[in-house]
Amino acid sequence: MRTIVLGTLVPLMVLALAAGCGTKPVEVELGADAWMMQSNASLKAGTETIKGTNIDLEKNLDIDNEQIRPVGNAGVRLFEAHVIRASVTDFSNKSTKSLTEEVTFDKKTYAVGTTVDAEFDMQLATLRYGWGFINVIDNLYFGPMVGVDVLATQASLEAASVAKVSQSQTFPIPMAGAYVDYDLPLMFTKLTVRGEACGMRYQGSQGKGDAFDAKGTVGFRITDYLELHGGFRRLLLIGESKDGEKRASIGLEGFLAGVTLRFP
Repeated sequence: MRTIVLGTLVPLMVLALAAGCGTKPVEVELGADAWMMQSNASLKAGTETIKGTNIDLEKNLDIDNEQIRPVGNAGVRLFEAHVIRASVTDFSNKSTKSLTEEVTFDKKTYAVGTTVDAEFDMQLATLRYGWGFINVIDNLYFGPMVGVDVLATQASLEAASVAKVSQSQTFPIPMAGAYVDYDLPLMFTKLTVRGEACGMRYQGSQGKGDAFDAKGTVGFRITDYLELHGGFRRLLLIGESKDGEKRASIGLEGFLAGVTLRFP
């Protein structure tokens, strides 16, 4: 997986640097968002004949599916038309519930009426490279984007009659898509429009899956160094092991608002 990602990113970055020589060199971006996240997650492991895991975290365990989570952002704009962006966020919750239907977790069955303590933790990191070689209007850049999403999840259950049991899964997923950046000068400021959408249907030695990650924001540059923005993001990741015994489905979406500092 690492070889695939590096083999895609490095040649494109070198080509972008060579193509952009002679224009504005570097602009650094650092930012933070508050993401009003709605989540939908389920975990499944095992076959019909071998009991493993089959849980809908919201339906079965009352894991809160609405949270405001911080997102850290960093980026570098190279020669105006080329961007490298990274972000990181997490989701963490706990609940205690008396089960209203039977669930199976790590080959252990929890009967109706069992009181369980549940935890669900998730970390998401993204890395993107975009080349905005389409520049038909001043300050408007549009082009392809590639990168990788890394999603790590950990779920655990504990009951009075059963010791705490945990399961962890990590999904590194190459992504490809497109992005657009547009800075529109206004009377006293600049209107900024940012959008990116990446996805991938993949199949490898470890399994198969589908991924989609899209984000759009509209902001105002208060000064040359400060931008306030708002927007929406939607993420969907579905992974399944090659033997079909493990499956995870993660859906996240919601409005976001934040601030970006720019250092030209």
